[in-house]
Amino acid sequence: MADFAKVATVAKREYLIQVRRWSFWLFTLGMPIFFLLIGVVMFAIAFFSMRSHMSGEGPEIPRVIGVVDPATLIDLDTLNAQEIEENSRDELSGITALVLEEFELPETMVQGATDALAASGLGDAFQYKPIADLETGKTALREKEMRALLVLSPSFREDFEAQLWRLDEETAKPVSLHDVEQQLSRKFLLEHFGEDEIAHILEPLDEVKRTYVQEPEPEEEEEDERALTISQISIGTTYMMALMLLVLTSTDRLLRGLVEEKQNRVIEILLSSVTADQLMGGKVLGLGGLAFTQFGVWMLMGFIPGALLLRSFDIGILSMIGFSLYFVLGYLLIATLILGFGSLVNTYQEASQWTLIIVLGFICPMYAIPLLINDPSALTGRILTFIPFTSPIMAVFRLGADQLPLWEAAASLIVLALSIVVALKVCGKIFRLGILLTGKPPNPARLFKLLRDA
Repeated sequence: MADFAKVATVAKREYLIQVRRWSFWLFTLGMPIFFLLIGVVMFAIAFFSMRSHMSGEGPEIPRVIGVVDPATLIDLDTLNAQEIEENSRDELSGITALVLEEFELPETMVQGATDALAASGLGDAFQYKPIADLETGKTALREKEMRALLVLSPSFREDFEAQLWRLDEETAKPVSLHDVEQQLSRKFLLEHFGEDEIAHILEPLDEVKRTYVQEPEPEEEEEDERALTISQISIGTTYMMALMLLVLTSTDRLLRGLVEEKQNRVIEILLSSVTADQLMGGKVLGLGGLAFTQFGVWMLMGFIPGALLLRSFDIGILSMIGFSLYFVLGYLLIATLILGFGSLVNTYQEASQWTLIIVLGFICPMYAIPLLINDPSALTGRILTFIPFTSPIMAVFRLGADQLPLWEAAASLIVLALSIVVALKVCGKIFRLGILLTGKPPNPARLFKLLRDA
């Protein structure tokens, strides 16, 4: 009990020293706000870019197309009397709603986005205005009285020459000549065919009978199982990034604190009251508690509101328990290794070089994530789930994506726990040797000799 009390005292000291620093709270509170601001800025840029693309820059230009038609081939009154089909007007709004519903956003957000798209005027019918000549039409374009000017040659029936004038390439707004083309086609065809024949000529496959060949049922099920949904990828990536930030920031504080205490010789004062093993255990537990504090703040500030907003984030209690277990064990493994090898050096720069291989091994599963998106049961993902260094990151991604079977989770946690036991024995010896070591760090051969003699 006395030994545990000393470990708890060291852990409390480490926790309080870090939690009272303004830099800890700046990072803890600032990180969710930073990501929130990035999301808001990206959404605003995308929204206004889409709106600008649909409506153009500057003042609104009427949806009018001027027509110079010396041969009076186009019946403008008929064109202006046409009403655009409701299906055509709502086509883009419907596509937008389908895309947003894929994320299972609240209906109010989906409706707001589709209403904004409809309010832009995209899909409304064009009005056609007769223009006397080309120069008059150019003047109207410069004064932004219309969006385009269609000029037919006097002999259009013979040479089919026409020009479409617009203001300039940068501010030109989208126009459609579909209705004009349809009317001219019907006018020329009526000179040789009847109405029924023209309908078949313009739309020869309008009455085609459509039927489908059903794919075999097993193939459909296999395809459904292989593809990860947007929701699964989002949850898995969120789990992975949260674990990486928590573990790497916590172990970085651990390493910086250790090197700082060695340089200031505070470590020698501490060792007069506790053993090296008690000091090592207290440091790991204290900063582990600090990481849990950070995680709790992030949950309250960002993760829980995000999960409530996006109903597709189906996060259960078992999933959160699994994440917590991988975080605890992953942190203990990485912290033990970094604390052990970091004790051999006297500066933070040297410590970073010694522990770089540990950090790289921890984050390398990130590069295998694209393989799992297309094939969640890929052998690469399963292998990385059972390697102690890579297990925490790979397992939490598969856990968040709901692609980690229970037996694989249990087996990987057991392997991770056994690895921590081995790491504690080896790094405990390294810590006891290196905590009072000064001068040049030992090379691997000398370190092995020192461990063997110990």
